[in-house]
Amino acid sequence: METLKLKIFEVLVNDISIKEFETWLYQSDLLNENLKENSLIFEVITINYRKETALKELKNIASTLFDEKHLVAMKIEVNCRKIVNSNTPKNTEKYVFNIIEDFNFELESTVYEKFYSLYYSFNGFDYTNFTKGSLKDINSRTITYAKTVLENLKNCKSIDDKKEVLFLDLLDKNQAINYIKTLPKTRKPTIKQKLFAFFKKS
Repeated sequence: METLKLKIFEVLVNDISIKEFETWLYQSDLLNENLKENSLIFEVITINYRKETALKELKNIASTLFDEKHLVAMKIEVNCRKIVNSNTPKNTEKYVFNIIEDFNFELESTVYEKFYSLYYSFNGFDYTNFTKGSLKDINSRTITYAKTVLENLKNCKSIDDKKEVLFLDLLDKNQAINYIKTLPKTRKPTIKQKLFAFFKKS
């Protein structure tokens, strides 16, 4: 089901169209499973994807599975992939804007906030150095940061893992390490790797 959830997210963050999702769904192995009424796959396949309401229905299903932090986490990952493959500062800026569009100040994430400041750096002000930076330099820093984020996410096994990594308070190293100790044993190594990767970059 994790694969299906990720595909639903790709629709929500406009990475694929509802039509592409339908094509993927009916070509996937998920339909070979024993479908149970009220299961996620059952709800998804009962949508009529030729109706104008299909996207709204899929979003309604998604709202029962995910919260706002899940969505932001996926927006960050999807657009970081686009940023590292961007060939112009204009495209990079567009992908950063995709991340911070509808920015919610109540969501505490150093990664989210970093992209917010990077976006406004493209508009002529560098919040980090309090000076105007060259567009080439800002573009390079953005791509480097996107690569760092993706590196921290590559060992995540689920959407929940990605959400957890991106919304941990990474400003206080000791606090983060203490938090790691409270996690289930099987998850400690991957969380540690992600956290320490961020600390090395700071």
